[in-house]
Amino acid sequence: IRYLAAKHAQRTLEPADLRTRALAHKWMDWQLSVMAPAITPVFWGLIRTPPEQRDAKAIATGKEKTIAAALGRKAKPEVVHRDDLVLL
Repeated sequence: IRYLAAKHAQRTLEPADLRTRALAHKWMDWQLSVMAPAITPVFWGLIRTPPEQRDAKAIATGKEKTIAAALGRKAKPEVVHRDDLVLL
């Protein structure tokens, strides 16, 4: 996504300002390394798995990890909430 945003769309998805771009990349890295592994068992368990095959313990553990990751992230509102669409 970073490559495509930089190559196409004339910098409308990837901020031209280096500091803002670094913050966007930081959030993308955090989501990939922390949030995605926590929420994946929840998504697959609740959305992609038939009810009779769901692993309730894995889903509960995933929920706990997801909440802990989200609460542990001390986000500044201006980083999360923006008026323009960027890769965050």
